[in-house]
Amino acid sequence: MGAKTTATLSEDGTYYTINGSKQFITNAGFADIFIVYAKVNGKDFSTFIVERTMEGVSIAPEEKKMGIKGSSTCPLILEDVKVPAENLLWEVGKGHLIAFNILNIGRFKLAAGCVGASKDTIALAAEYSNERTQFGKTISSFPLIGKKLAEMNTKTFVLESMVYRTAGLFDVGLEEVDHSSENVGYQSAKAIAEYQLECSINKVFGSETLDFVVDEGVQIHGGYGFIQEYRVERNYRDSRINRIFEGTNEINRLLIPGTLIKRAMKGELPLMQKAMALQAELMEPMPSQTFEGVLDQETHLLAMSKKIFLMAGAQAVQKYQMK
Repeated sequence: MGAKTTATLSEDGTYYTINGSKQFITNAGFADIFIVYAKVNGKDFSTFIVERTMEGVSIAPEEKKMGIKGSSTCPLILEDVKVPAENLLWEVGKGHLIAFNILNIGRFKLAAGCVGASKDTIALAAEYSNERTQFGKTISSFPLIGKKLAEMNTKTFVLESMVYRTAGLFDVGLEEVDHSSENVGYQSAKAIAEYQLECSINKVFGSETLDFVVDEGVQIHGGYGFIQEYRVERNYRDSRINRIFEGTNEINRLLIPGTLIKRAMKGELPLMQKAMALQAELMEPMPSQTFEGVLDQETHLLAMSKKIFLMAGAQAVQKYQMK
């Protein structure tokens, strides 16, 4: 972990002295409690509860941001802050487990927020296109505008389905948690971490779907979409941060295949076994396909897409291993 903030335990073991700074802290302008990550003895990444009123805690001025202006964002500065030893969260050296799970939940919640923002933008674009007239017609009747609205709805529907499915996976995983147990927190964290790959997928797809939707929303509004009086302008600015925080999309694109391959190599996912079964299947004659029921063809295409991914993924694992 690349954290530079340090925490040094006092000789009597009653408190830690924390020094460092944190950039881009959400709600820092008015928060009373901060969850701070620091390295104990320069190596053990750990988590602490820091109170605003503690001596040595200071908040720098608000950042002037492109978007999400309703959200407070300030640097947090820690200078010789004495934090009671009991304010250590969990154990020394376990901070990365807390941090990663916060990121998992954050990535999932971000995708859910993108669903709402996408729907809001679609509503704005549909309303405007039904009111704006050109050449004696509402612009919603023009095929290219209709195409934009259709694609905005399609991507948002896929995103919403993805979010609900992931929420269902969380529900199933958390059903096994024993809430009367002393280690209920660890059990919950483990259940959530099981779907870290899905959280990264949600984050990448959600943020890029919203970016697409708000961009088309502005385009449908034309010049008015560039004017602050119209809400779609704010949606456009607010959208941009989603590809940056909770881990940039570039980082998450590395995590998705990396997590998949690591789990396959550990035997936690039957990637290679399924690939071998697919290889045997491909040696058999392919039956002709007929589609009669609702969504039969779409179901077949989805199954074929999964097989293509499985084949490509297995080939990548065999060729590159963990390189």
